[in-house]
Amino acid sequence: LFQPDSTSYKIELTARVTDSAFRPKSCSVSILIAVTEQFEFENEQVSAELEESASVGSALNTPSLSLATDLSDVNYAIVNGEDFPIAVNSQTGSLYVASPLDYETQTAIEMIIVASSPSLPSSAIAVAAVSVSVRNVNDNPPVFDKDEYVIRVSEVVPSEFVLITLTTTDVDLNSSSPALVEYSFELL
Repeated sequence: LFQPDSTSYKIELTARVTDSAFRPKSCSVSILIAVTEQFEFENEQVSAELEESASVGSALNTPSLSLATDLSDVNYAIVNGEDFPIAVNSQTGSLYVASPLDYETQTAIEMIIVASSPSLPSSAIAVAAVSVSVRNVNDNPPVFDKDEYVIRVSEVVPSEFVLITLTTTDVDLNSSSPALVEYSFELL
């Protein structure tokens, strides 16, 4: 029974088998095929970018993570891990920040999102790969390699004599950020 205005339709068949004996015997069976609408994400690969300073609870702007279906009883889940700072709302499929992000420990997050529906056979699942790039922000101060420096100098040091070389590190600086650090000195 094909119903063009519906999202699914059924095909009913009868299969019959007959042997070729002197007195032929036969049997038949009914076959019901339910054809449902296509169940998949509109985009099977989704990318997003997020600053590491994004607040917990913030939604990711991933409008393309939607299903090509009108089913209302869809469940969403991340299937390749549990320790992501990004989570999925199991009822809406919306992605959000679940725990603080830190570029210095994780620059990218790769997840697999699966959608399923109890209205469909268990083999009917939609799968999407989600890639989230974490952008660095300047959230860490530069740090000297020592807490205190002590210099002992004679009165007769030449005028262009180097008294000390200071070393600092800034974990927010990387190869895409120029290493610009300013030093200032105060007499105490």
